[in-house]
Parts: sequence; structure tokens; C-alpha cells
Amino acid sequence: MAGTRDEPEDLKGLTLGKCKLLERIGQGGMGQVYKALHMGLEKQVAVKVLPRELARNEVLRERFMNEARMAGQLEHPNITPVYAVDEHEGQPYIVMQLVDGVPVSRLVSRQGVDPLLAVRIAAQAARGLAYAHRRKLVHRDIKPDNLLILNNGRVKISDFGVAAAMGSDASSGHSGSPPYMSPEQCRGEPVDGRSDVYSLGVTLYLLLTGRRPFLGETSQALILMHQQDEFPPLGELRPGLPRELERIVNRMLAKSADQRYQEASELAEDLEAAAELIRGLRRRTVSIPRGGESGIYKMARQAAEAASEELDRNETIELAILSMTTQVENSVTDAQAAMKVARYDDALKQIEQAMRLKSNDPRLFLLRGHVFRKQRKMKEALADYEMAVKLNPEDPRARSFLGSLQRMAGDLSGARENLTYALKLN
Repeated sequence: MAGTRDEPEDLKGLTLGKCKLLERIGQGGMGQVYKALHMGLEKQVAVKVLPRELARNEVLRERFMNEARMAGQLEHPNITPVYAVDEHEGQPYIVMQLVDGVPVSRLVSRQGVDPLLAVRIAAQAARGLAYAHRRKLVHRDIKPDNLLILNNGRVKISDFGVAAAMGSDASSGHSGSPPYMSPEQCRGEPVDGRSDVYSLGVTLYLLLTGRRPFLGETSQALILMHQQDEFPPLGELRPGLPRELERIVNRMLAKSADQRYQEASELAEDLEAAAELIRGLRRRTVSIPRGGESGIYKMARQAAEAASEELDRNETIELAILSMTTQVENSVTDAQAAMKVARYDDALKQIEQAMRLKSNDPRLFLLRGHVFRKQRKMKEALADYEMAVKLNPEDPRARSFLGSLQRMAGDLSGARENLTYALKLN
């Protein structure tokens, strides 16, 4: 299908090498991303295709291919693997792992996310960056859209090698995304791993506060702000955060690269320590002097230590739960907003997305029942209200809505039972 100037051509159905493009799942200045079937590997992959207008630049295309091949040598749990780099009729493309997750940007709300979740995301990203930096590869475009969080809580960095390939020959004159670019990137200077540290700092600030440190209305304004302006202190926007965490973020966002973390591995260690500090503040501990302890006191201490070890083993599970909860809450908020302006199909998409993460949440069935009721799909609404009551029999709202709809449907006995129960609960 031919594209327009603003909408690139949809390559769905095209075969690139061994990959048949099934559907477009993303697009941006760096190219289009497709879900594809790799006929050699016999599994689904992601294929990123460089924009055709950029591919015409011989120098840019060669840089893209070289950087992507370098990225293909990276093997780390926190980096999305690159399987192959090739060209189709002069148009380069990258074959990558198809990650079953969502961009970290999907987690962000106006209040920020859970601090523990934010810090653990940043720590995992820092580990991936440290590995790449040791191999002389700088990402240049770290931002929430390029950090993917899997259903098991693992964070993966995507698009390694792509921004680096764009370089100063790109039409913008800069690589990277202005809201997340380091001061030296903004000046068009050569960059190293410390630039990625800054961009990750902007991302962490956003996760913790719900807003970026700089809010310029244009790209040029943002470029100047990164170089000249001071950002609002973290503690003013999110009171109660540990001072150590604020110190870490301030160091990540230092204007001078020399004042930032010099190694992403050091940053990762500090972030992991901050995560442990946050967990420690939340954890109920039993403080017992070791001298002369016996009987029940010794048992209590051993139980507390065992619980702590279990928490350490379950870090990934903890992150997955926090991530899932945040995604569900954001989907509920988006669905409610869509309902207010009668965009019921959009509301259903948000609810169903949340249901894939949390299929037994009674609120989601109640909310979907409301949408079906607005659409006059009474049979579907009734089924969802019944499920909401089944999952949470003590919710007076679910009982009330179910009873009201049963009365409309002529089920007077069921209506009487649920409405009476709702009154008792209230």
C-alpha cells in the first residue's frame, strides 16, 4: 500500500530475506517496525526498516549497517538481541527478537510510578548500558520508548546501533530525541557512555515525578534547556524519596559529563543499593540483639532472615507485579477518560489490554459492563456484571449494577436478591 508524505508506505505482506512482514507494530523517525515470520528460524521476530529517504544517503546507509552489525554482537539479558542485518532493494533492515512486553513509557502517569519500580527499571537499563559501553557502543537514544519491560519484569533496551548510525548526517543535525539528549549531544559534539547516563537520568526523573526535567515547547527550546537551565529538585515534585536517590539522579543529570557517573556499572550499583534502601524502609523487620538470644527470639530472627533471602530471590517477580499493576491502573484511567467522551471502542481496547495482564480483576469486568451498557449490549453487560459479583461478592456497586440490569431484563428475583444485598453492604 502506497504511503503519503507523512504516512510511510506500509510494507505488510512483503518478504525481506527470510522474513515475511505480518503487520506494522511501530513507526518513528528511525524507521518502521514490523512483526514478521522468520522462515528460517520458524518463529516470529521484529523487523526494523530504515526510512527510504534516509536509505538513499550512501554514507548514512553504510553507517547504519556497520552500527547494526556491532549491535548484533551484543549478548546481554537487558539488551534486545539483533539476529541479522541486511538490505532489500537498497533499503536496510534489522531483524531483532520480538519482545513480549511494553515500552516503559506506557507505565508513566502524572503522579509518577512506584519508586521501587522506577529504580529497578533504571538499574536494569544501566546494567545493559554498562555491557555495551565496555564494547565501545553508545546507544545515543535512551528514552522510555526504547526501554521495554517484559511480563516477567525483565527490562530490555531496544534500538542499539540505530541512533548511532544516524549521527550528525541525519537531517536534524543531531542524533537522539531532544527531550532526552545530553548537553554534549545538543551541541553536536562526540559522545561516550556518559551521554547515555544523562538520558537514562531524564527517563528516571520522568518515572519518579510524572514529568521530564525540562518542558520546552520546541526541540530548539529543549536543546537550550539541557545546556543552560536547572531542573526542579526531585524532592519538590515527589516528597518522601530517599535523599540518596535524589543524589543519584542529580549526578546522572549533571551538565558536565565529567561530573556524571563515569561508568554505567557504578550507576547500576548505586541504583541497586537505592532499591534495597526503599525495600528496607518498607519491610517490617524484627530487631533482636544477638547476644544471648534463645528460644522464640532466635526463631523469630531466623524467620526474618529467611524472609529477607526470599525477597532477594523474588526481585524479578516483585518488579513484574509492580509493572503489571501500573499498566493495569493506567489502562483503567485511559478507559474511563475514553468513556467520558463516548469513545467506547477505545475504552474497550484499554480494558481488554488490562485484562490480558490481570484477568481476574473484578473492576475490569465492572468497567467493561458499563461500556457494554452504554453500547446497549445488555447481554454482554449482564455477563460482565455477574462475573464482577462472582469475583468480589462483597462489592455493593457490582451488586447494585447487576440488580438494576436484572430488573430491566425481567429477572425480578435476581434483582431483588442483589439490590437487597447491596443495601446491606452499604
